[in-house]
Amino acid sequence: LIGGSACSCPSGEIWDWTEHFNNGSCKPCQPGTYNNDQVTFCQICPTGSTSIFGSDHCLCNAGMFWNKTHCDSCAEGSDSPQGALQCLICPSGSTSNKERKLCSCLWEIVEWVRQWGRFLQSSFT
Repeated sequence: LIGGSACSCPSGEIWDWTEHFNNGSCKPCQPGTYNNDQVTFCQICPTGSTSIFGSDHCLCNAGMFWNKTHCDSCAEGSDSPQGALQCLICPSGSTSNKERKLCSCLWEIVEWVRQWGRFLQSSFT
């Protein structure tokens, strides 16, 4: 029992007395909510994130990661796919885009800037 009123449940579930008046049971958190054992109720995922049925964390957008209670942005030089629990450092010779959604080789970025510069130069001459 937790505080004499609820039993312990696995992550992603909460204790619920409503179905059985004398014998409660663990119920999974609904999509859009989570429970990571820090509270006795399912918490609503922050704006811009979601969760699946019975989840212990929320799924953040690409370029972000779940930091136990909220979504944090990946640092420069790292990226993450949607739903990541951590950011991954970009491989040597690459860097992340502004949104931190993917890493690109530095030579590709330099070539793109060079091509864009040629386009701009030819457009105004």
